[in-house]
This record gives sequence, C-alpha cells and structure tokens, in this order.
Amino acid sequence: MRKAVFAGAVALAMMGPLFVSEKGIGPVSASAQEVIVTEGKIALTDEAGGRREFSAGEGYLLPKGFAGRWETLVDAKKIAVTLED
Repeated sequence: MRKAVFAGAVALAMMGPLFVSEKGIGPVSASAQEVIVTEGKIALTDEAGGRREFSAGEGYLLPKGFAGRWETLVDAKKIAVTLED
C-alpha cells in the first residue's frame, strides 16, 4: 500500500513496516525517519523537555540524531520509514 505524505511543499511516496507498541516509556535515538501513527496515541519528549503528542492519522519527521523519550499513551501502531542522507 502506498500513501502520499506531504512535508511542506514536498510529497514523499512511502511504504514501510508497521510497528506495534503497548503502553509504556522508553528511550529513543534514531536516524531520520518519516512516521505515521495509524492507531493509538504516542508522545515524544526531547532532551530539553519539549514534548509533542501524536494520535492516529498524524505524522512527524524525526530528525537524524534525535535523542529523547518515546511514550506510548494508548496502545499504538505506526508506519516508520528511515530516510537516508
């Protein structure tokens, strides 16, 4: 299945694996990723304490080198594609 995801004026065609997570908290450090939450609700908190929440139907770009905390607020599923430089 292909989905068009808009990031600013750029459209990215993407297809990636589905990840499932149960309620909980854990560290995250990652390469650059394009992420779409398909079910549930999650929160990302960076090392400076900035926090953003994402629910089903929402997505985000995780920048290369991001370090912080991942929290699954409601059992969730997401599609994540690693972006290369």
